[in-house]
Amino acid sequence: MNKEGDVFFIEVKYRANGQEDRYFTEWLRKAHKYWPEAKILLLHPYEPCFQISTIKDYVKSGKFYPLDQDKFIRVSKDLVREYAKLIKKYLA
Repeated sequence: MNKEGDVFFIEVKYRANGQEDRYFTEWLRKAHKYWPEAKILLLHPYEPCFQISTIKDYVKSGKFYPLDQDKFIRVSKDLVREYAKLIKKYLA
């Protein structure tokens, strides 16, 4: 929930190599059907470590964008940088 009281469903996914697998493709098909407005937060051990998109936008474009650029979930670049260090340290 943000400061304005808006609630977001966010599915967090991790990719070590950045490639989609069969599991993700099947999950995405179902998620697009039931939760198209939900967000996907993608974590991986390379820059940018945190990327986000709505499910429907990702299905349409195949693209994520950096978390600190999301207009609904406000996360500072400094916070993203700090947690990116942890992702690289523990998940790389």
